[in-house]
Amino acid sequence: MNGRARIASGDLRGLDALEVDALALLFWEGRAQPLGVAGFVDWRLLGYVARLILGAHFLGARGEALLMPGTRGIGARRIFLLGLGARPDATEAYVRAGLEQSCRVLADARAVSVAVAPPPVEETNEAGEDAARMAWATPEKISSTWLDVARAEGDRFEDVVLLDARGMLGASEAVIAKTAKKLGWTWGGKR
Repeated sequence: MNGRARIASGDLRGLDALEVDALALLFWEGRAQPLGVAGFVDWRLLGYVARLILGAHFLGARGEALLMPGTRGIGARRIFLLGLGARPDATEAYVRAGLEQSCRVLADARAVSVAVAPPPVEETNEAGEDAARMAWATPEKISSTWLDVARAEGDRFEDVVLLDARGMLGASEAVIAKTAKKLGWTWGGKR
């Protein structure tokens, strides 16, 4: 089987149009307010994701997973909150291991069509992290690596939608498409 991958909008209109089995929201540990696609999902859920984080029911710790049912206004049957761990540790190997864990959670849940929302890049560096070292953890690189990791899981995912809340992936579509095709995904473009 040759899975299909594409980029789609992760804003409110994009969530309305989404038709997938699972929505995977990837989080860095310690983020108090959901941003990007997770922020739009939180809006649709009336602040429920933020309350989970503030109540310490979900922290974004590495390997942490929380499952919620989908709801009106989000075209996914299930919503997964998946922790990548501490952003200061975001070396390529660290992030790849976190993405492998997220793929296993989705594969174990028998998700066939998946929308993935990489965590957004913060505009400011509040923790004083080394910007050069953190440059690896961009939405483009996380999305490309997720496709690689998902392909390594075998042919479990038929359809992967990379969600883009603020147009950051659209600017990198050619790079992501090239990676996807090299990995054997059928590229569905951007919607």
